[in-house]
Amino acid sequence: MSVVACPTPDELERFAFAGITTDPLAVHVASCGHCRKRVERLRADHELIAELKAASGAAVTDRTRRRLLAICRKAAFDAAGSARSGS
Repeated sequence: MSVVACPTPDELERFAFAGITTDPLAVHVASCGHCRKRVERLRADHELIAELKAASGAAVTDRTRRRLLAICRKAAFDAAGSARSGS
């Protein structure tokens, strides 16, 4: 069995929202618990941002949403990396 490297955070983000189901990336995510959890976190982060936007309307600017997403992504990937390395 060949070992396939996990995709980059950007690749996983594109996968999470592109609806891809048949390419090698989809196969990898389906078989890799680590990547599957990262995709779930990305989708949850986006859901949170959508809820914030709905709750606060125009008060939350696009720049603020982008910053919040960046913070959430970094925290999720840092946590995933720590869990993976056992620290």
